[in-house]
Amino acid sequence: MKVKSKKLKFTSRDSLKLHGTLVVPASEVRGVMLMVHGITSDREEWGIFEHLALEVAKEGVASLRFDYRGHGESELDEQLITLSGILSDITSAWQELEKATGAADVRRYIVGSSFGAGLAYAAASRDGRFDRAFLIAPVFDYLADIDHCAPKWRHELKRKDQFKYNDLALGRALANEALYFDPLAGPAVPTTIFHGTKDTDVVIDLSRAVAARHPGIDLVEMKGAGHVMNVPEDYDFEDEKSWDYVRDLARSVRGTVAK
Repeated sequence: MKVKSKKLKFTSRDSLKLHGTLVVPASEVRGVMLMVHGITSDREEWGIFEHLALEVAKEGVASLRFDYRGHGESELDEQLITLSGILSDITSAWQELEKATGAADVRRYIVGSSFGAGLAYAAASRDGRFDRAFLIAPVFDYLADIDHCAPKWRHELKRKDQFKYNDLALGRALANEALYFDPLAGPAVPTTIFHGTKDTDVVIDLSRAVAARHPGIDLVEMKGAGHVMNVPEDYDFEDEKSWDYVRDLARSVRGTVAK
C-alpha cells in the first residue's frame, strides 16, 4: 500500500524543538495515531513503530512518531528531562498530528512503550478525546521504575545533581516528580496492554495487577517475549522470532482500528 511519509519539525509548549515522522495513507484518513517511545529509545522504538505505522495505514490511520526531549534528534540536556516536559511534548505532538492531517471527526489512538506508556496514558486521560490507548510493557509507577533501574539513585544525588538511569544521567526534578505522578489517577481510557511474559525490566505481574483493577484495560500476554516485544536479550532484533512478536502486536492493533 502507498503511503506518504515525511519528517516534521515542531515545537513543544516550552519552545523546545522536536522532530518526528508523519505517515499518511494515500486513501482517506479514517483515524490518527500518536506513538510515544520508551526512555533511552527514539521515535522508531527499535523498528516497532515504523512497522506499526505501515500496518495501521492499511486501515486508513495516519500516524506521527516523534523523539521527545533529550532523545533522538530532539535535543535537551539529560538532567533537564522531566515527566511534565515529556507530557508537554506529547500534547504538542498531538496538536501537530491534527494540524498535519487536517483530520476531523476521526478515531483517535495513542501508543506508548515502557517509560513512555504511562505518560501516553496520562496524556490521553487528560485530553479526553482518545478512543483507545495501546501500551507496550507500560511503566505506571515511575518511582518503582527508578528504584529498579537505578537502585543507587538516592546515594548518587547526595554527591551530585544527577543519577545514572541505564545510559542516561537524569536529574533531581524527574526523581521528585516520580514521587507524586500517577498516570492512572484521571479519567479511564479504553486500553490494550501488550506485555511479554519474559520481561525482566517491567515484570508482567505489574500489568496483570493493573488490568485486574481496571475493567477498561485489557491485557494481551505475549508468551516468551521480553521487554520490547523481542526475544529476551535480542535488542538488535536479529532473531526472526523477535519480529514475529512485533508482527503479532501490529496485527492485533490493526485489527482493533479496523473495527
